[in-house]
Amino acid sequence: MKEPNSIHRLSHHWVKLEQSLITLQPLEVPYGFEKVSSCNYPKLLSFFFKMLFNSEGLPLYSENICRDEHASASGAVFFLRQVLLACSKLTSSECMQSDEEAQANFVQRISYPADINLSSLEICGMRKLIHAVFHDEDGRLDPTLIQWVEEPFGRHGPGAVAQKEKGGLKWDFGKITGVDPKLYKFCPTSQPFSGTSRPISRFSLVPKDFRKKRVICIEPKEFQFAQQGLMNILYDLMHRSPLTKASINFRDQSRSQSLAREYGYATIDLKDASDSISLRLCRLLLPKDVFAIVTRYRSRFIKVGNLDVRSACFASMGSALCFPIQTLIFWAIARSACDSAHISGHIRVFGDDIIIPEQAYDNVTSLLGRSGFRINHEKSCCKTPVRESCGAWYFGGYDCAITRLHTDRCASLESWLALVEAAKALNRAFLPESSLAILDHLNRVSKWTPPYGLFGLPNSPDGVKPKTRLDRDIQQRVVEMPCYSLRHGRPDIPQDMALYAWLVGGDTRLSQCSSVKEDIEWVITQ
Repeated sequence: MKEPNSIHRLSHHWVKLEQSLITLQPLEVPYGFEKVSSCNYPKLLSFFFKMLFNSEGLPLYSENICRDEHASASGAVFFLRQVLLACSKLTSSECMQSDEEAQANFVQRISYPADINLSSLEICGMRKLIHAVFHDEDGRLDPTLIQWVEEPFGRHGPGAVAQKEKGGLKWDFGKITGVDPKLYKFCPTSQPFSGTSRPISRFSLVPKDFRKKRVICIEPKEFQFAQQGLMNILYDLMHRSPLTKASINFRDQSRSQSLAREYGYATIDLKDASDSISLRLCRLLLPKDVFAIVTRYRSRFIKVGNLDVRSACFASMGSALCFPIQTLIFWAIARSACDSAHISGHIRVFGDDIIIPEQAYDNVTSLLGRSGFRINHEKSCCKTPVRESCGAWYFGGYDCAITRLHTDRCASLESWLALVEAAKALNRAFLPESSLAILDHLNRVSKWTPPYGLFGLPNSPDGVKPKTRLDRDIQQRVVEMPCYSLRHGRPDIPQDMALYAWLVGGDTRLSQCSSVKEDIEWVITQ
């Protein structure tokens, strides 16, 4: 991996700073940054570093106690994060993980999952918890799951499929081993394509940040359709269950964010959580009837390059069942560890974002490790003032969330809109100069005038104003804004299937469009 350029070296710098604040290890000043004389922190932004570190580079704040001095320290943390992390989502070939390295690591994880070292008592305890989520007191399986097994249904989302087909073509199912024949009634032709093939998901990489790439395994369209239907049933079931409804909410992350801010709670982060849930662990913890249901539409093979790799894991990111099952398993592990240690308190789980009482941290991390998961100690927060969960970031209870740039150039309408949103976020964070810098850049390089002074954006100091007019039909002022416009053509799917797709939230609007173009709309200014 090459030495990163200046803009990404700043992001690399913050990673070192974040690790020091969380692990309480001495600050490691990255290559290329000059240090303050006799001090182990850099000259760059030294005024703020001095507020957080002593001369040896050790954090001055080592306890998660709400104090008045945390208010000024949190201001320094916010400023450093905003400056040093603003570009952490921008990708760079100079410091990005190579495709070959990411692919090799992934194949290693799914082919050889970590060992499970759980006692029979621990397995029994977690299995009972999960059994109670899906069954009533008499041991009967939840009726909604039974109904789905008897009359399966699904939906298509906007995501890709392994066959690389789009729009209405995603509804033309092929004959794949393991697919319930009842699902073929949703196929426009009413009959699957001839021939039989085994289900294989397709390996794909997308940038995660300036250093790493995220693995997405794109599912076959037939499996994705069924997984989406089952996913919504699992969501509703866990929202209804008396055991999980206070700890799991798939549609509201704010509950986890607010709990992370409270004193007395710790947050846990895992390494490669989605690819670490072994099939063996699912078989041990899930009831037999539930295991049979959730694994029916599981891709057993993943095409990685020219190889068909057999996966020993339950599912990877890209499967609609990965998120609800991993949330359920992490909840059961956390709940079991707290119960066995007689520790009370709230537990919140959203995917691999886990929040637990501080006193249960050692018990929960130990049980997670013996279940085959790796703790990311550089991001797991317990004894220090830092807390991070579901995008929220706190220091001593003070909000230090920042605005990140997801693009640094205006090459398309999409990037133009992304930069406008970043300018709005910076202005809301009381950084109007930074917001204006983005708007002025857009005004110089784009054919569209940014909406200065509107939608929560600052006014232009040079008097530049967007084009506005009074719409007499609605009696409100509107502003000229770029937007996406869809060119409609012949529908790709029959009308009855289009109606069904619309009812379940499918993507029929895009499936009926032959192309997408950029256009101009008049938008209400308020």
